[in-house]
Amino acid sequence: MKKKKTIIIKDPHLRKIRDNLRVVIDRAVNNEVSRFWNLMMQIDRSTDEGRDQYFALMHQRDALEMMESSSTIQCAACNFGIDRDVRFNPFDKAWYCIECYDLIRDQYYKTMAKKKKGEFIGTDYNEEYARSFTD
Repeated sequence: MKKKKTIIIKDPHLRKIRDNLRVVIDRAVNNEVSRFWNLMMQIDRSTDEGRDQYFALMHQRDALEMMESSSTIQCAACNFGIDRDVRFNPFDKAWYCIECYDLIRDQYYKTMAKKKKGEFIGTDYNEEYARSFTD
């Protein structure tokens, strides 16, 4: 997706369906991650073959967790609960709950005001990232 997109569901019945689907998907992902973890713990990593199997499972587990974290199920900033509306930020290709999105945008404006006054804003502040939250 190349544009900012907001998903807001107002109908209470649709919200309930969305929330329940998020729960089902989250549980399925957690069960699969646990299954990968259990398989990884059973592998003898003292051999080359065991290490290869271990790292292959770890890669699959990590890929699954990355898919969930980049979906509408979780906010990239706060790992919100299942009941929040979300907004997509194309800069980092991630979904944020509306609250975090607005908070990051507001913080950007406050930080830029400090910078304009000549105040030190820190060396690790990612201005390009924060600017991507402005509309």
